[in-house]
Amino acid sequence: MNDRRFSHGSTLSIAAAAALLAGCAPSMRGGLAVNERQQFRQEAVTVLKDAALSDDPYLTSNAIEAISESSAQDAAIAIEKNLDTGNRAVTFAALVGLGTLRKTDMIDRFRSAAGDPDPNVRIAAIYALQRCGDSSRMGDLGRLLTADPQATVRANAAFVLGRMGDPEAAKLLRAALAREKDELARRGILEALATLKDKRGVNSLIAYGYSADPGQATAGLGALGNARCTEAEGLFLDRLHRAEAPEVRLQAARGLGRIGYRGYDATEMLDLAAAHLFYRTTSVKDPNEPADLQIRRVRALAALALEAIGSPDALKPLREAFDAPGQNPYVRVAVARAAVGIIDATDGRRTAAIANP
Repeated sequence: MNDRRFSHGSTLSIAAAAALLAGCAPSMRGGLAVNERQQFRQEAVTVLKDAALSDDPYLTSNAIEAISESSAQDAAIAIEKNLDTGNRAVTFAALVGLGTLRKTDMIDRFRSAAGDPDPNVRIAAIYALQRCGDSSRMGDLGRLLTADPQATVRANAAFVLGRMGDPEAAKLLRAALAREKDELARRGILEALATLKDKRGVNSLIAYGYSADPGQATAGLGALGNARCTEAEGLFLDRLHRAEAPEVRLQAARGLGRIGYRGYDATEMLDLAAAHLFYRTTSVKDPNEPADLQIRRVRALAALALEAIGSPDALKPLREAFDAPGQNPYVRVAVARAAVGIIDATDGRRTAAIANP
């Protein structure tokens, strides 16, 4: 579906608008020579490894996800080292990452973690076991989804059910949604349903994506992009061209990239994301949020959009952003992730299983 409910006739191009919103001229797109790509990849993987062993749990979790969902499996040893840090959020990320990589040699560790006192750790361990062929604890996962008193636990249970990809889980998720009151858990359940191609999940998230509230729209678009919902193409295109908040436009570009959109404005999507790698200011501000936090978020989203778009012409601006003096470490991890994904796809190293986890 290619829903064209707008005209470009009297508007700025996306690239020009991006330059104005980002407070700078967009970096000229371009590729890198083979030796430059190899060097960039090596440096990017090093950044991911280092971040995965950092003292910042949030940064570590981001790096673990980047390693497990890209083809940087040469950095997987850094994930394993996070199983015993004592930080349960990091342990959760490590178990999900190792499960994504199907580390069957660690199945005994996963079975042990499935008995952990922390329900979030148990959820991640059940996911890792299922990915390695052991579905014996799936009943526990269903109980955590429907009966645990913590909304984060219910949301995490929905998250892994969606990632497992079993259409039979949709019935359980729909039943959980019918009685779920917490917004975080509801969004998690809807994303899982959308991933399983459930129409109610998709349609509800499309409604989120059209919201006038930038935070809600960004969340809905991100979930639809994660689920690779081709039914949301019209929404992605509309929000790409009509939204004001850069986060909304970037999530729309990422969503289009995730569903493999190759329409005539695909090049302008690339320019939009490349320009926002160097984002500084915007007329759309949240007075309750520090400017540096929004800058970090927008730049990271720009990198993730470029990863999804997948064009080798993104490598030049990504390299510039990677080398930028004083670059925020969260942004560098997002840029490193995008670089590894694009370089490995360009050079034929990225497998179908990794490209579509």
